[in-house]
This record gives sequence, C-alpha cells and structure tokens, in this order.
Amino acid sequence: MDSIIIPWLERTVTQRVTKQSTTAGGREWDNILKQLNKNIGYQTMMFNISNTIQQFTGLTTAMVVVKPRHLMRALFQWRQDNQQIRQYVQERSAFMATRMLGSVNDAVQTIDEILRDTTPIGKVHHWANKYAYVTQQFAQNMMDPSVWLAAENQAREEGLWDTVFEKYIGLGEAEATRRAEQAVAFYADSVVRDTQTPMTAEAISGLEYGTALGRLFLKFYSYFNNLYNLNKTQYQLITNQIGWKGKPNKLFYLYIMGIAAPSILAEGVAMGIRGEFDEDNEEETTKVLFDVLVGSQIKFGLAMIPVAGPTVMAFWGQFTKETFDDKLSLSPVISIAGQDLAGFGKVVYKWFSPDKDVPLSTELKKTLDIIGTLFGFPTRWWSKPTTYFLKIQEGAAVPNDIQDIVTGILTGRDQTER
Repeated sequence: MDSIIIPWLERTVTQRVTKQSTTAGGREWDNILKQLNKNIGYQTMMFNISNTIQQFTGLTTAMVVVKPRHLMRALFQWRQDNQQIRQYVQERSAFMATRMLGSVNDAVQTIDEILRDTTPIGKVHHWANKYAYVTQQFAQNMMDPSVWLAAENQAREEGLWDTVFEKYIGLGEAEATRRAEQAVAFYADSVVRDTQTPMTAEAISGLEYGTALGRLFLKFYSYFNNLYNLNKTQYQLITNQIGWKGKPNKLFYLYIMGIAAPSILAEGVAMGIRGEFDEDNEEETTKVLFDVLVGSQIKFGLAMIPVAGPTVMAFWGQFTKETFDDKLSLSPVISIAGQDLAGFGKVVYKWFSPDKDVPLSTELKKTLDIIGTLFGFPTRWWSKPTTYFLKIQEGAAVPNDIQDIVTGILTGRDQTER
C-alpha cells in the first residue's frame, strides 16, 4: 500500500512525474534540473529522423503479444482508410482518444504557459514544448491505432467476446453485448500500454518517479523499462503454462520479437543514416555487422538495467566515435550537457588564443549546442545541415554522392569527413 498504491494514486491525481522538494531552495534547484532535462529532450528529439524511424520497431514489439497476421491485416486497413480507423478507435477507447489527442492536463498546462510567459523567449519555449516531439508523435499515431485494432481482432477471434457475452447473458442481451465490447476494448488498450510505452504520470514505473536529479539519469528509460517488463511477463507466462523445456520455439519467438528484432532494426536505422554500411574494407565490414547483429543487442539489454546499465554504456561509449545525437539508448542528459559545455569551452579558449585553430563549422555547432542546452531553444536539429555545408566549404567533408549529402544533412557528418 505505502510503496506502490499510494505513490501511484499521488502521481495519477497530481499528474506529476517528479517529487517536489519541501524547501524553497530545493524547489529552485529542482526547477533548474527539470529545465535542463527538458532542454536536452528538445535538443535530441526535435526532428530526429533516425529516432522517428526507430519508432516503427514498436510493430515488432507488438508481435510479442499480437499475432503478425492480425497486425498485417490492421496495417492494411489503416492504409486503406486511416481516418476511419482513427475515428473508430477513438470512439471505442477513451484511453486511445486521450493518448492520440492529448490529455486535458496537457491542454491546461499549455494554456498556463501561454498566459504566464508572453515574452519572445517564452514563446519559443512554448513552441518547442509543443513541437519538439512532433515527428515521433506522428509515427506513433500511425502505429497505435493499428496495434489497437489488431489486438481487438485477436480478442474477438480467440473467444474473449463470446466468453464475456455468455457470462453476462443473464443480464439481458444488450448488457451482455455492452460488456463483451468493453472487454475486447480493454484488452486492446492493455496491449498498446504493454507494447508501445505509455509516458503518462499514472503509467510510469515507481522507479521513474523520483527527484529532479534522479530523473536526469532515467531520461528515455521508460521505453526500455517497458520492454523489460513485457519480455519478463511473457517469459513467465510461457514457462508457467508449458515449462521452459516444453516448446522452445515460443521462447525463441519471444527473443526474436522482444529483443533481437527491435534492437537490430533500431541500430541498423541509426547506422544506415550515418552512412556506416558503405565500408569496402573487409575488416570494417565485419565490425559493422558485429555492431548491428551483436553489439545492438548487448546495448539494448544493458539499457534495460537502471543505473548500472547506463554506467556500462557510458564506458562503452568512450571507445566509439558516435555521440548520443542519433541512437537514444540511454539517458543522455548529463552526457550531452557535459559535451556541450566542454565543446563551447574549447571555442571560447580559441577566441583568446589566436594560435588555436578551430574550424568555423565547429565554432558554430558548439555555440548553437550550448545555446540550446542552456536556454531551451532546439537548435541542434538545424545546426546539423548548417555546419555540414560549412564543412564542405572548409574541405573537411567531400561528399561523393547524394547519399553522403543526405547523411550529412540528417546527422551533421558523412563518411568522407576527415
């Protein structure tokens, strides 16, 4: 009661995901940390094409619970008439209507922000708060109705509707029908919640509900925590029903859809956008294949472990050339803030040291990054193409074809960069 129920009720009623400090100084410090957390979210997610495409790995996650044929059929129906499907799902499910259209609390918060801060900076913050995750939400709003519809069809086919109808037929046909329809809708709601990572205050885990400082270490952890719980629950269901030796093909299917497919596909998308599949060297090709097929699953598994997982990942990151701007596999807040501060420090040092040669593209990128981190302006999404074209002028990048140019625009660099 004290450790689970009461905290959950508190989060649900207040719609807060951060514990409030009781002292004035503590509240001021919390506000600073919460703003930093929010600013880094804007910086990393605004028009992040790689992460947006990675959202579609949620389809493989849904296949852990929903049979692929139901999902394929739902996707075909969505393609035929997505407006009708969207309307049908929203009418059938209050949960989905809220998830797809935004909650009343979000609307109240937005109005409050507009009324409280009408300065130019305040308007930019409001714009960033509204649109920072727009591409990710667009992708999710394509998948959620399809997953919901597939789950509803599966519930009907597997007899949930008939079971509930027969149970309540004594109350009359109309009431039995209403309860049967409600049952399949609730089941479809649960599938979306379990496989597509709800982010609301009442849906996050108790681990994620903490102080503003603690939440810096758990940003974007909801996705991995949700997948951990999904895979663990399905594993327990399979082993409890048939035993782990009973049907190993079911456990293998769970591993493929719950871990291997989403991790490999997500890593493949990130590496593809960075242009890392164009290696002609056999040794480099072997490394790329290892990173995609094996390294991706190791990082995926580590990301599911709070605190310890990110610590190992941070150590791993010291031996790679990539930063956390493409593949979001762990909390990037402290890492990105530190990188931005250190990078801008080098630029400032160059200003006072004429013999220190720093390219204009680097100066511009580091300056824009620190502005975004400190002031909440989502500058990183357009600093990438801007600095990339400066690199071309400086001779630091020499694109060979349109693929290199597209990679440079999306990530800020291509495979030819020296």
